[in-house]
Amino acid sequence: SGVPQGSVLGPLLFLLYINNVVDIVNPPVKIKLFADDCLIYAPVTCANDQIVINDCLDDFQTWCDKWEMKINYSKTTYTHITTKKHVLPFTYSIGPNYLPQVCAFKYLGVHITNDLKWRAHVENVCCASYRKLRFLRAKLPNATKDVKLLAYKTFVRPVLEYACAAWSPHQKDLIDKLERIQRLSARFICSKYKRTDSVTEMLKLSGLESLEIRRQKQRLKVFFQILHGQIKIDRTIYVHPPHKLSSRINHDAAVRPFGARTDVFRKSFFPDVIEAWNKLPRHIVENSDVKKFECALDVYFAEQ
Repeated sequence: SGVPQGSVLGPLLFLLYINNVVDIVNPPVKIKLFADDCLIYAPVTCANDQIVINDCLDDFQTWCDKWEMKINYSKTTYTHITTKKHVLPFTYSIGPNYLPQVCAFKYLGVHITNDLKWRAHVENVCCASYRKLRFLRAKLPNATKDVKLLAYKTFVRPVLEYACAAWSPHQKDLIDKLERIQRLSARFICSKYKRTDSVTEMLKLSGLESLEIRRQKQRLKVFFQILHGQIKIDRTIYVHPPHKLSSRINHDAAVRPFGARTDVFRKSFFPDVIEAWNKLPRHIVENSDVKKFECALDVYFAEQ
């Protein structure tokens, strides 16, 4: 569209240019935009639902033709996200271009599979963070402990925790894979590589909390922000008062738990975090400020 790359106004002008693309989508189809990434999705229960989605794709093509924009077909795919063994067959297309079906795709830095399991993402995260750790070891062999700790927190740990509220794993082997990177980082920070050196002590001296606990706290923080309208998610879909409130067990801010039949659903964000939320003490959930809530969480988990 003639917008200079790297300019200050470029992103704003692009968003203005594509702003009305959401108008082509009608329920039950939904669209999510982030920069130049576009995600179109809808629940499929019958063949007609698939036709509705494909019609939406054709409308998207018409919109692109009108505004002289080109779809990158090499990066356009579709997938069926389901745990069912048999799905309704359908090949989606945009105009004359048939879209390839994939079992996994990367969206906004997160690897999503069609069964909503996070093994592939965790393995990719571990590989990426380990490469960064090796780079730091090569570039900072003689740095002080404080510098190494800062480097780990700046370059390695953010990779391990990016969007972790969404994908936090529950399988022990995946949890251990992530913790292993931090344990290797603790050796790097303390410059101790002997097998007899206690990594647990290094983690304690470095003030490094378990990544699993950090993910639990991050989920609770995100849920707190959803409850208080600080994140734009319609909480009325997921958050309901409990059928029965017990003053001996629950606090006034308790939320109705989900009934889940599979681990995939049970350990997904809302069912998992609601269970953890209902177990929190009253003085924590009654906070209205997110910073105070985080501080109270830190104290609570430190005492566990």
